[in-house]
Amino acid sequence: MMSKSRINRYLPIAYEAVKNSELIKDNKLQGNYQAQIASFGAAVSMGSLLSAIAFFSDKGSSDVKRQELMKLICYIIKKDKKEYQEIKKYDLFECVQNNKIVKQEVLDAAIAIKLTLNLFEEDPSKNKTPKNEGND
Repeated sequence: MMSKSRINRYLPIAYEAVKNSELIKDNKLQGNYQAQIASFGAAVSMGSLLSAIAFFSDKGSSDVKRQELMKLICYIIKKDKKEYQEIKKYDLFECVQNNKIVKQEVLDAAIAIKLTLNLFEEDPSKNKTPKNEGND
């Protein structure tokens, strides 16, 4: 079950992390990360946490570096709790596999990122979907 208090704690961490990440340049979102984080949440909810993390840890055929989202999720969770400070790398797969981070923490961090992304305008030059193509 979603933890509103945890998401509220994650939001300021997510904002700082996203703002200083590769996702943002000149205060503009560099691609359609909203769709990626939404599909990650669905993949986790409908399937396995580890398989979703493994899939999203690779760029694959995606237009955006979705592995950056996995790094952000791990960063947010680590930054929130003192006992996670010992985790040296931002390797979400390893943290989950070793039962250091649980599914709901990952989903709550993903929700915090999704909400944070709404605060940034998408860079129109990074939008790959042509608008009104053939609808003139």
